[in-house]
Amino acid sequence: MKPDSPTATSYRVLLGLGKAYGNLEGVEVAEYAFQHILEREEEIRDPEVVIRAIGALGEIQAKRGELEAALDLFGQAIQKADSARNALLASEMGINKAQVLLRLGRQPEAFSLLDRAEEVFKIWKDHHQLARSLLARASAVPEVGPDSHFSRCLDLVKKYGNSDFFTQEMGLARPLLVDAFMAGLHEDFVPSILRRAGPEAVPMLVKKMPQKGSRTVKTIKLLGEMGGKEAEAALRAMVGNPAQETRDAVRAALEKIQERGLVEKLKIVMFGPFQVQRGEVLIPQEVWTMKKAKSLLAYLVIHRDRQVPEDKVCDVFWPSLDAEKARNNLHTTVYKLRRTLEPHLAGGMASQYILYQRGFYRFNPDSNYWIDLEAFEEHCSEAEKAKSQGDSESAVRHFRQAASLYGGEFLEGLEEEWCIYQRVTLQQKYFDILVQISEQMCQTSLHQEAVEAARKILDVDRSYEKAHCLIMRSFALLGKRDEAIRQYHQCADILKKELGLSPSPETEALYLKIIDRVL
Repeated sequence: MKPDSPTATSYRVLLGLGKAYGNLEGVEVAEYAFQHILEREEEIRDPEVVIRAIGALGEIQAKRGELEAALDLFGQAIQKADSARNALLASEMGINKAQVLLRLGRQPEAFSLLDRAEEVFKIWKDHHQLARSLLARASAVPEVGPDSHFSRCLDLVKKYGNSDFFTQEMGLARPLLVDAFMAGLHEDFVPSILRRAGPEAVPMLVKKMPQKGSRTVKTIKLLGEMGGKEAEAALRAMVGNPAQETRDAVRAALEKIQERGLVEKLKIVMFGPFQVQRGEVLIPQEVWTMKKAKSLLAYLVIHRDRQVPEDKVCDVFWPSLDAEKARNNLHTTVYKLRRTLEPHLAGGMASQYILYQRGFYRFNPDSNYWIDLEAFEEHCSEAEKAKSQGDSESAVRHFRQAASLYGGEFLEGLEEEWCIYQRVTLQQKYFDILVQISEQMCQTSLHQEAVEAARKILDVDRSYEKAHCLIMRSFALLGKRDEAIRQYHQCADILKKELGLSPSPETEALYLKIIDRVL
C-alpha cells in the first residue's frame, strides 16, 4: 500500500507519533500530525483516531494557556464521542475539559462532567481514568483527610499498581502529595512518590514542615532521600536549629546525600568533544592539567562493564615504557584524574568514581553518573524491542531520543586506536536510526519530516546514498518532482567527485520511477 493512501492503522501510528513529538517538545510537528488527521477525517473509518487527535490539540492549547480554545476542542471531542456512542472516550475527554474549567474557576460545570465520567468509569472499572477524575476534584477541593478525593485517588493508584500515574499527573498532584505527607496519609506510599517529585517539591515541603517533632524529622529524612542542590541547600539552612533532634536528623540527611553523590552527579558527554560536568558545572579544559587523565577516564567509561587490569591500561597508554615507569605514570594519572573529578576528596578517602582493587581499575558502575553513550544505547535497545513487538510509536520515540543524543563524532579530537572502531560503529548506528525515522515518517505521510531526518545524515556524510534516496522519495510523494530530480543529480555528482562511483541500480530505478511519474 502506498504511503499516501494510509489506512486507519497508519493513522493510529501517526496519532501516536504526534503524541511522542509533543512529549519531546516538538509541538509544531505534533500539531501538524494531528491537523493532518483532521484534514482526512472522511478517509478514516475509526472515529476514535479523530477524537483523540482533537483532544490532543486541546491539550496543546491548554498547555499554552489558551483555555477557551482548549474548551472548544474538548467540547468537539466529547460531541463526536457521544455521536460514536463511545462513553469511555467521551468521559476521558470530559475529564480534560473539566480540568480546564477548574482553571477558569467554573467548578459547577467541571463537577458535572466529572460526575458523568465517574459513573462510566465505575461501570467499566477503568481505575486509571477514575483516579484522574478524583485528582481533578482534589485539585479544586485540596483536602487530604482519610475520606477525601485525594485519599481515594491514592487508594486506587496503590491498589491497582499504576506506578506511572503520578509521573504523568505530577503538576496537579505535587502540592496534594506534600499535604498528604504532612498529614501522615499513606505513610507506606506517599514518600516513595515524593522522592520522584522533582526539585519543585522541596520548597513546598520546607514551607509545610512544622518547627519540631516527629514530622519534622521525617521531612528532613525525606529531603535527604530526594537529594539534589535544592534539598541540600534547604538542609544546610537548618544546621543551626535549636532542637538537638532536628540537628541530628539534618546531619544524617546531609551525610546520606554526600554518600550517594546526589549533590553533584557526574555528567559525561562522549558524542562530540569529550566533556565532563560536576552537577551543572562543566569542568573547564584548563583544569585537565594532564591530557592522559581525560583519555583514561574515557577509556574506563567505555569499558565500564568490566574491570581492566593495570598492565592492560599501561600497555594502552604507555606502550613504549618499561613496566615500572608505565605503572608510575598510571598512578600519577589516576591521582590527577580523581582530584579533577572530586576536588574536595579528603586524603585517604576512596574515590566515588575511579575504583582500584587487586590490580584492576574500573569506573564505578554504582556511582551517581549520566553518560550520553549509555543513554544512546538504552534508547536504541528499547526502540528495537518496540519494533519487534510492532509498536511503531514507541520505536520512533526511542529512535528520536537516541538521535538527539548524538552531538557529533564519538570522542571528537581523540585519535587513539582504542576509540576509532567504536567511533565508526556508532556513526553507522546513528545513520541507521535516522534512516528508520525517515522511513517511518514517510509511511505516515510526514514527508517533510522524512526529508529532515535524512538530511541529518548528509550533514555528516554527503555521499551516503541511502539518505539521498529517502529524500528523493519523500519529495516525490510531496509532489515536488523537480526537487526529487535535483536531489538525484546532486547524489550522482557527489558520488562521482568523492568516491569515483555511479549511483547504484536501486537509486537509478527510483530516479526512473520519479521521471516516469510512477511514484
